[in-house]
Amino acid sequence: MIGTSDRNNSFDFIRFAAAVSVLVSHHFALSGFIEPFIPVFRDTLGGSAVAVFFVVSGYLICESLQRSNRWSTFFAARFLRIMPNLAFALVCASAVMLLWFSNYANLSLHIDYVIHNLGMFFHGARSRIPGILTGQPSQSINGSIWTLPYEFWLYVSLFCIFLLPSRYRLAALLIGVIVANGLCLFASEESRIFFLRSFFVGKLGLYFLSGALVAVLWPLISARRLIALSCSLIGICLSRSLLPTDNLVYTISLAVLVVLICTTSKFAAFGRYGDASYGIYILAFPIQQLAILSMGDFWLSMVVSLIITVACGYITWHTFERKCLGYKARLAAILSGGGYFSKFPSKGSNTQTSG
Repeated sequence: MIGTSDRNNSFDFIRFAAAVSVLVSHHFALSGFIEPFIPVFRDTLGGSAVAVFFVVSGYLICESLQRSNRWSTFFAARFLRIMPNLAFALVCASAVMLLWFSNYANLSLHIDYVIHNLGMFFHGARSRIPGILTGQPSQSINGSIWTLPYEFWLYVSLFCIFLLPSRYRLAALLIGVIVANGLCLFASEESRIFFLRSFFVGKLGLYFLSGALVAVLWPLISARRLIALSCSLIGICLSRSLLPTDNLVYTISLAVLVVLICTTSKFAAFGRYGDASYGIYILAFPIQQLAILSMGDFWLSMVVSLIITVACGYITWHTFERKCLGYKARLAAILSGGGYFSKFPSKGSNTQTSG
């Protein structure tokens, strides 16, 4: 999840809408109800929103790589975008749950929860601490952060593709999309790629790489927006009727549609308030758990959770998320140190994004 420097687009609004959709969908599950199902996605509202997140992320990350030829700048931007707010969310959730449930006997587990999840990118996320949320429909403190390791390693995979000479990148992306589709169709429930579940590597990777593919082909797509829109709608309808749930025809068609919407100026004014989507995404779950415990009423707890979470998302963006990104150049300089991979071949392009 990265920012957009040219605000004449609707990326911030679409990401905000996706983050709020995840919150709304999760509130049903956390209250013991079935999450709303979106037929066109063949997924829950939350799962559909995550798909949109990964399409947008793939597009923006690819645009960032097309702009920048420095690995150090790329990884500095990713670190500063992800880690500060993640650390804040983990510490706050662990501390508040400790105090709320007087779970002092398990203090060491609360500390371990934070430490473990700060390194989740190398061993996966942990969502529970014994002694809290007992008897609730979900005992998870934060059931949203499990996607972050997948997203991080997709960043790394796309970066590796951009180490290739430019003439091979499109082919590599197409191969990646095909491999991801194969994992969706054939990976077993138990299979893993290191610690990541193969099916979700395929499912999330298919959306992410489809977004990246659209970024590479964007000069062609943007020159024929009406044709692209028509083809994407036809592709979505036909693939959902004739093909398995997760297939490359659908995800590429969806990616084209999502990016076409994001690159309009229809909701551009929304971006003036900042990008709260990441904060909303990682802060919502524990806030919702406590709101449900405190209030009981489904709709009241949802509205209160939404108000508090959105407020916290914007507060964290303006107080430290945006400021941390200001240290990108300094951190990149520390990381590079004149290393071998400080530069790699890249074609410059005009983009709407910034790392």
